[in-house]
Amino acid sequence: MNRTRMSEQLTTSEELPDDVVVATSVVHPGRGRMDCPAAPLLRAWLTDRGVRAGLAPLEQPLTSGGPGTASVPTVSYLDPDGRAVGLAVAARKRYADLARECVDEWSAVLRTRRVILPAWPERGRGRREIRVPGARAAECAKASRAWASARRFRERGDTVLLLGHANGHRQDRPAAADPEGCVTVAEMADLTRLGDLDGSRLSFVIRPCAPIEDVTPLLRALRDQFPLLRGQHPSEWCYVMSDRRSSLRLATEGADLLLVLGRPDGPPPTPRDSVPVRYLASLGDLQPQHLLRTYTIAVSATESSTPTPEELIGALSGLGPLSVVKHRVSSRITSSEAVLAHVTS
Repeated sequence: MNRTRMSEQLTTSEELPDDVVVATSVVHPGRGRMDCPAAPLLRAWLTDRGVRAGLAPLEQPLTSGGPGTASVPTVSYLDPDGRAVGLAVAARKRYADLARECVDEWSAVLRTRRVILPAWPERGRGRREIRVPGARAAECAKASRAWASARRFRERGDTVLLLGHANGHRQDRPAAADPEGCVTVAEMADLTRLGDLDGSRLSFVIRPCAPIEDVTPLLRALRDQFPLLRGQHPSEWCYVMSDRRSSLRLATEGADLLLVLGRPDGPPPTPRDSVPVRYLASLGDLQPQHLLRTYTIAVSATESSTPTPEELIGALSGLGPLSVVKHRVSSRITSSEAVLAHVTS
């Protein structure tokens, strides 16, 4: 990229709809059409400085020198496939210096990068069942089985313990709000209020989407406290969030930066304290200084994150050649008979 990089001060004769227009594409005098995927980042940078900037393609070819309606500082480079990519901001005289500063700031972080995207479970998987147990057209078989087990245990007269936090995040809500009249046991401190329960009439289910690694210490302590505890068979347990955690951990092991899309709703989702974490409620929260000396970026997102991974990756693709790697960890439950049959076959 650096060998094909060019920094130029060009001009346009196009009538601008605003004093400043961040180009989504331009017609470069030497390289032809040049796409500018990072334009939303530059526009947000200008907005933070009190400048109302438009976002639009510049249709008329740019010129090098000569008269024009606005100056257009640009930086361009060629992608590995030979496509021209770059940054360009058209500005009338009043904002010419700020436009130049904007392009300089963002061009300082142009480089080849990797983005590692830990795979999120399929869209909608388990969500309806978590909100409305027993709902028709259930979207998650594991959640359906969990709530069915809870109902079955209740019908035989047991007190049912619901183990774990949803999605691994602490939730401040009373036990009465839990489905099927379960008693929440989300952390070790909750065990202290179970002493009066009849251990011979006690069952458990694991909250759908609770990470299994968070639940197993609770279950171990419960079995010590209540040896007659009964509950779900492990083949009914849900590993969605455990798999996601494992995928994210692998992604951050080789990352220089973790970008979390959406507003924070729990602890930083990284096991490595040395990895900087940035929360992006919008693309405008990403600043040039965040990308200095970053060659590998891990991205954490949910199915409803804003901005979306696609929006972020699209913008980053305008800051140098980009390779996107998708990580997926998938646990598959099988029977002991199936394993033994495979070994002996």
